[in-house]
Amino acid sequence: MVFEKLAKHHASQLLDFELENKQWFETLIEPRAKSFYSIKGVTEHIDLLINQMNEGTGYSGVLLQNNIIVARANIKDVSNNEAFVGYRVAEAFTSKGAASFVCHSL
Repeated sequence: MVFEKLAKHHASQLLDFELENKQWFETLIEPRAKSFYSIKGVTEHIDLLINQMNEGTGYSGVLLQNNIIVARANIKDVSNNEAFVGYRVAEAFTSKGAASFVCHSL
């Protein structure tokens, strides 16, 4: 597995990850807007996260295995030595150390 900084070239992989795990994620967290689930929606999402990284207010990365995203993580709202960490792990990769790998990579 390899952890990479989120980039525009991850758009189709990220869309696949989100679509394949949509039902699983929605049992754990609030559903995303319907507009997110398109290449345009995911690209806009990535652009927002890249802007946050460029501004120093966030960091986003993806965990890949065989060029497929199996997890992702975000550090958001970085200010005054505080931040919020969020992550998503594909259902098929739960209890396999993916979240630990991501946390150690951040």
